[in-house]
Amino acid sequence: MQSSPIRQTLLCLLVFLAVGYALLHITQPGKKIERLQPNLAVTQEISAWLNIQMAHQADSIIIKQNNRVIYKNEHPDLQEETDVMLSPQKPYSLEVITKWPKGTPNTALTISLEPEKEATLTETKWSSDDSLHDIYIFTSK
Repeated sequence: MQSSPIRQTLLCLLVFLAVGYALLHITQPGKKIERLQPNLAVTQEISAWLNIQMAHQADSIIIKQNNRVIYKNEHPDLQEETDVMLSPQKPYSLEVITKWPKGTPNTALTISLEPEKEATLTETKWSSDDSLHDIYIFTSK
């Protein structure tokens, strides 16, 4: 069975046009697909183990990182342990606000921080006038 030369020419022309049309859309300049990349420094957080130790019972404790509360407790125990989410920005800087009952002597507040896959970091500060409002800076060695 033979086909006519016109049919063969039209079939080759049709295949050529289909391939050309596909290549035109693949390589067309001016249309770029942009992939949105999230800002990893802002969106990605790491898990850390937080250990709080104090010598006298506090009325309240609030711990913030970058003005975001990561831990808050009314009437905490003398030792508190919890898992928190931290911004990966180093050094880790935590704002700690603690209040003790009137008449409590100056007392130490020790915070240990163990970020994921890092060594434990510990910092101790002393209260004055029944309160502590200080910045704990944790730098890995």
